Amino acid sequence: MSAGSSWPWTSRGFGRPRGWPRYAALGLAASCWIGLRTAAGIDPATTPDWSHWRFLLDRLPALGAHYTLKLLWPWPLTTGDTLEYLSPPLWKVVLGLGLGLGGAIALVARGGRLALAGLAFAGLSFAPSLAAIALRGQMGERYLYAPLGGVALALALSLRGRALWFAPAFALVSVLTLHQRLPDWQSGLELWASALGHEVNGYTQAAVAHELNNRGDGPRACSLFAAALQDDPPYTTICENALRCPLRYGYLDKAVEAVALSDAARCEQDDVILGLQGLIFAHVGRWDEAVARVEQGKNQTDPTLNLVRAAAARQAGDEAGYTTRRAAAAGVSAEEFDEHAARLLDAAARYNAPESATISP
Repeated sequence: MSAGSSWPWTSRGFGRPRGWPRYAALGLAASCWIGLRTAAGIDPATTPDWSHWRFLLDRLPALGAHYTLKLLWPWPLTTGDTLEYLSPPLWKVVLGLGLGLGGAIALVARGGRLALAGLAFAGLSFAPSLAAIALRGQMGERYLYAPLGGVALALALSLRGRALWFAPAFALVSVLTLHQRLPDWQSGLELWASALGHEVNGYTQAAVAHELNNRGDGPRACSLFAAALQDDPPYTTICENALRCPLRYGYLDKAVEAVALSDAARCEQDDVILGLQGLIFAHVGRWDEAVARVEQGKNQTDPTLNLVRAAAARQAGDEAGYTTRRAAAAGVSAEEFDEHAARLLDAAARYNAPESATISP
């Protein structure tokens, strides 16, 4: 629609009108683009608050350099790029900003006001993406799709027919980058493994861990979840996964280490995290620590929090306390609760048996 609304005003078949009609067409195209994004619900569900904008502004030079260089050489894939871990070397920032500003000045100098309007269209169509980047931290190249129209207009006006070599050169770059990209789209694991190979950070480590976890590869998945929590800054989005993974596969020693990592990373201590931490300590028979964790929970009817406290009560011989906690647990029958409690007590007994040995990856 954006292209269709602007073509009649700029094409030779319509007499190449001058003045405000051409600029109005570009404004209409940008308005259509923003309107379609809003109608499709692509804009952020919530407006970024000041802390999000401040975080983005602190990284704005690096962000500008990042997208300028992606325009010139779109490789590697932006799958693993995230604002939180955006810290390119100074030379790369200077190179990107220099090429971007120098290129914009050259385009306007050769293409005139319409080239400037094309760049303005690119900036206007990119503006909604800044809110998404600020809120979600993801820096996908998809945000460049609409701005490319304005950049292409400015470029076409600047080069015109005097640089025919540019088209095959640009086509060659496109073919080369496609050749590099295609193998990474074989599967989600291939895609994220490639991203991890180019950008080693908590975000890409967690993404590969998710893919491995879905395939049942516990040792590598749990190891990468733990690595994501140890990054700088820690990728705390996966605190729950880092605790669940070793517990799921029975790596209890690694699970206890994951509790320490979640504490060091300052994971949010909500009822889910506290419940998992309590379960882990209960599985290894550290009942006092298990109870200390779940007692910090806010929801007194949470089944996991009550399960840990009930199992600890039965372990201590307090059947009245066990019954009270079982009655307080919401959404679970007494039979299910008793079964889970028995399994938890059995796991703790087996872990602490003299002949037991916990195998960790």
